Amino acid sequence: MDYDNIMDEECQNALKERLLLLREIKPEILSAEGDIDEYGFFKNMDKDTECLKEVFPQFLPQEGSVEINPELEQQWQNILIGPNPIKIIKKDNKEMLKELTRKGIPNHYRALAWQLLNNSIVLYDENEVKNQQQNTQTTYCKFLTQKIPERAIIQINKDIDRTQPRLQFYRSEDHLSQLFRMLKAYAAYDPDVEYCQGMAFPASILLYYMPEAEAYWSFSQLMRRCSSLYANDLRGVMQRQKVFRILLKEAEPEIYNHLEFIRLTPDIYSTGWFMSLFLNQFRFNISLRILEQFFCEGDKTLYRAGIAILKFASNFQRLKLKYKTATDLEYEFDKCSKPKGGISLLDMPMGVAMIFIQNIGHYVYDADEFVKIMLSVKFSTKRMKQIEKEIGGV
Repeated sequence: MDYDNIMDEECQNALKERLLLLREIKPEILSAEGDIDEYGFFKNMDKDTECLKEVFPQFLPQEGSVEINPELEQQWQNILIGPNPIKIIKKDNKEMLKELTRKGIPNHYRALAWQLLNNSIVLYDENEVKNQQQNTQTTYCKFLTQKIPERAIIQINKDIDRTQPRLQFYRSEDHLSQLFRMLKAYAAYDPDVEYCQGMAFPASILLYYMPEAEAYWSFSQLMRRCSSLYANDLRGVMQRQKVFRILLKEAEPEIYNHLEFIRLTPDIYSTGWFMSLFLNQFRFNISLRILEQFFCEGDKTLYRAGIAILKFASNFQRLKLKYKTATDLEYEFDKCSKPKGGISLLDMPMGVAMIFIQNIGHYVYDADEFVKIMLSVKFSTKRMKQIEKEIGGV
């Protein structure tokens, strides 16, 4: 379907102007040339940080691979395209799907699996397939025809080409246009949220794996769970940061105490985590595992991922430093010799720890091992809900 010509004229013109501007001043953004990895990302575009080179001198980019587990493949095949495929999550299959999702989803089944896990298949059928069969306008098309505020158009246009610049898929005007339309349609559907920077990250991943209309409904379902993250006042982010701080204190008191000692609180380092659902904090294979667990388990996955990355960052060599204040720690850290095996977060002063936390996720390579760390973070759903209720608004 030609969605572009269905879109309202103001958005059509704004998108055309943006693409023309990219052709003129950023032609490299529209170039698909270059070596790509198994997920479609251009190689050798990772940005190293000088601080990390000192803290982790032995860490170099490594070649990954899309792991194939025949048994897991067969299980997902039976669930998604077998003789009796599952179409909707119910009480009698929810736990099984959760456990299977934790083990991982084969890459070529992700589109179907994600739509099952967030129940967007039903919405797509009701709003798109049925209307097409009845020769009536689909709901997605209806949202495309509706006007949205100019401020939302401007922000969406700014973000479409800078959300996934390393992904070959988005070096295409057609795919950038699809991302624009998806985000525009959601802004029309939810005028309270409209569009906020950060929403493009999950939208771009869903569109990478699914046709446009299917991706829209999957994104719409995702936003039902986390739209408060994108409120203008960031209340959803701040509320989750408060919950995270308490869970970190209870689950990993040593890490919590050190970060409090150096005055590095979640509001300083975790905003990007929550707003991107961790999709911009890790290598792609790990980001996908976090996203699909979020479909099953919601915010619990985000809290686990945040605590897990701090656990990972703490599990390196300790320095024998003597200090009483944060200033003493900074002085002792600067003058001490750095071991080649990597330095624990628990010995870092604020400045180094801040950069370290922001970048360390890209140095986690093994998705299965990171998921194990996530699942080792122990707190109950009941306790999480209790904290959320006490804080209010999550």
